[in-house]
Amino acid sequence: MLKGIMRMLYTQRVFWPQYKDAEKLDRLLAFLQNHAEISREISFFTEGDGMDWRYLQVEEIDKRAEFLTYAVKRTREAGFIPVINILNTLGHSDEGGEAAPRLPWQEMVCYTGAASAHCSCPADPTFLEYVKYKYKRFAEAGATKYWIDDDIRFNAHHPVKWGCFCPLCLSDFNDRQGAGYSREELVAGFKRDQGLRKAWIQRNSEVMQHLLNACVEGINEGHPGAEYGFMVCDMTWLLDAQVNFKSWFEGMGSIHKGQAWLRPGGGFWNDERPKDLLSKLYSVQKSISALPKEVKSAYEVENYPYTLGSKSVQMTALECLLVTLTADLDGIMFNMLDLAGNSLATYDDSFSRLELDHPRWEQVSLLVKNSKSIGWSLPYSLKHFENYSYQDEAVTEIREMLYPKYQIPLVLQQAGLPFTGSSVGDDKSPFIGGNIVSGQVARGMSRDEIEQLLRFPLILDGEAAQIYIAQGLGARIGVENLQAYSAGVFERFTDHPLNGEAAGYIRAVTLAYFNLQSFAIQPLPQTQVLSKLLNPAYDELGAALTLYHPEGGEPVAVVGHLPWNHVLSPQRMLQMSQLSAYMLTERVPFKLKSLCPIVFWFRFDTTSQNHLIILFNPSFDPAANVEVYPSDGIGGKASLVYATDPIILRETEKKCVLHLPAWAVAVLCFSN
Repeated sequence: MLKGIMRMLYTQRVFWPQYKDAEKLDRLLAFLQNHAEISREISFFTEGDGMDWRYLQVEEIDKRAEFLTYAVKRTREAGFIPVINILNTLGHSDEGGEAAPRLPWQEMVCYTGAASAHCSCPADPTFLEYVKYKYKRFAEAGATKYWIDDDIRFNAHHPVKWGCFCPLCLSDFNDRQGAGYSREELVAGFKRDQGLRKAWIQRNSEVMQHLLNACVEGINEGHPGAEYGFMVCDMTWLLDAQVNFKSWFEGMGSIHKGQAWLRPGGGFWNDERPKDLLSKLYSVQKSISALPKEVKSAYEVENYPYTLGSKSVQMTALECLLVTLTADLDGIMFNMLDLAGNSLATYDDSFSRLELDHPRWEQVSLLVKNSKSIGWSLPYSLKHFENYSYQDEAVTEIREMLYPKYQIPLVLQQAGLPFTGSSVGDDKSPFIGGNIVSGQVARGMSRDEIEQLLRFPLILDGEAAQIYIAQGLGARIGVENLQAYSAGVFERFTDHPLNGEAAGYIRAVTLAYFNLQSFAIQPLPQTQVLSKLLNPAYDELGAALTLYHPEGGEPVAVVGHLPWNHVLSPQRMLQMSQLSAYMLTERVPFKLKSLCPIVFWFRFDTTSQNHLIILFNPSFDPAANVEVYPSDGIGGKASLVYATDPIILRETEKKCVLHLPAWAVAVLCFSN
């Protein structure tokens, strides 16, 4: 069993077919006892996936709850912590087909009119009573913790893209508004009526809270005081209910007194698109930073649909390492095992190799446990849908208004810009960096929100800059006007000091081929120009990248030419990393220089006052001569406190130089 005390809690999530009788349960426990270092908890799904129903009838709930009572007892006897995960509340999708039992209450209906066969309307009173009973019966099994899965959401319940627009929900909304909207009229009204959107979101928020309350009421009746957890996808998926973890957990906590957990989401990825890991990491960091302090968090390694060879052990171990370094976690849950009840023998080698890596996760969790992340944040408004500025030519589908595409600028992370999931703008926090905003995100912000962003370093694309100008804030960003181009332009770097040896570089990308847009910027006189936009005749059309730093104010950069596309040329990376270092110099007292893509996280240890630099090479090529420059005020000696591979480190008087192999991770500590 366990070789020592671990800081992190490691969990294996297991589907119903894998433990549904005593023989299979014993087989499962024997397998996990051989891999106890990464299996402290066993989380039992109440249903299967792909070969089980979304809706369980009451008789089947009672049958499974009875067996889970036995499974919980056996699991404890075997030395594990038993957990129960209710897989389906609303239902994830219509998996199950024609053979599945139909719902005895109102189904969820899409804004298009498409109706689900197996996903429930979240507001149906009969359904809420069923939810309470279901959670109560499973809580009576006596597990240590109970998870509410991430199907408590209004979108992505195939075939329902976004709900619920069933007769019951329409009637309730119309009663509240004193109106008589049809589904079609309501959806059409959302495009033009901000007040209507606000009212719909407010109702959704109440419906969400009532559903969560029904879940924890059931848990509290079945097992008072037990731990419980709530799972979410990316937080933007909950903006149609105006996500607010503080009020949601307060509401649940007023009903059930037990340690609360969150499993933040962000999708699943595999070896075909390994850099998608960076997107998920940022989504997880964003969710955890929004949590009340008393709520614990656990990351999920999700290898859906559990095809063993689709995600290598090496990439899975790297995922665990990076999330431990960059997010403030209490545990990692593995959702990897076969979901159909087949033999687990083929997993033995993978689990053994993961166990060899798990001491590294423990090691780095201690390195970062007292530190805070500082860097560029990607903000969006919780009232994005309510605020969204509708334009007929820009929005052809209502769902385009719902969700901010806030991660578009995250590609700059590979160009050496430090990012943080923390929200920049909390005056009570000393850990303040800057913000990066795209036009689609800015269109979902109120004037007050975009003005507040000017209190911190700010990077905008051309579309976002247009919104600032339209709101009378052009002088605050150093821009008079912008002109859009969709073809026939390129960029040339000026001799501005921040361009360094990249001065004169020509950045040419075919806009029309990639269906992209660029902006020529007409800067105000006091605005600095880092690059200019030219046409094929070499006529200057305006600036392509500007920097405005008013006396006594914060710097603002406007990136007019391809801000988020094709940014990983050595010259562009140098320009953007130098610009970032200048803009964040008082907050992140380090700058990075690399001719290869390098991801850079900065953390400040609040106990030791040390500075941690986390470097990751997200490439199949080695990165030679990665240079880290501390600011003049940073004292102490740099030490390499962690590395996944043999790292060559050279230190001079003014910089550290590293050689990072492909997919390598290194952590530098600058001690005071």
